Amino acid sequence: MNLVAKGVYIVLIGLTFMQAGASLFAIMVNISSLIDAPPASLITVQGPYAFNPDVFWDIFPTLVLIALLLAIFLNWKNALRKWVLMGGFVWMISGIVVFTLLSPVQTEFLSAEFSNTFSQSLKIIGEKWRDYSVLFMILSALSGFIYLVGLIKKPEKTEYRVDQMDD
Repeated sequence: MNLVAKGVYIVLIGLTFMQAGASLFAIMVNISSLIDAPPASLITVQGPYAFNPDVFWDIFPTLVLIALLLAIFLNWKNALRKWVLMGGFVWMISGIVVFTLLSPVQTEFLSAEFSNTFSQSLKIIGEKWRDYSVLFMILSALSGFIYLVGLIKKPEKTEYRVDQMDD
């Protein structure tokens, strides 16, 4: 197996788990505090010292995608191909979750105006955002574990029966 191909595959595993970890951090720290008592809790993203994770989320998934495409290309003719494709498929599903479920709810929640009053309907929207974020994190981590299995599992050897061999 090519050392570069395996190296890119290992980088893909690391980036995928970093994305899942960043998502876990976002859920545990950012989203949890934001959905605690909306819209008053929105001060952390709308105030003068607002926290904005967009720099990370605008760049990092692209890095994972580049690593995935390189891993597919470089591992196409070896035993890791099926693991790259399976993990990549799950990772792409996580992207579909982001674009179809998570992003619209997140945008709706974060576009609410700051107020010192509590809004139960906004809290429900925030809880949906948290739930979709958990789904995204689980799918991201699952793709990483699928990639990891490809490193741990020994490639299957093809056995030929005598009657299948060419003379």
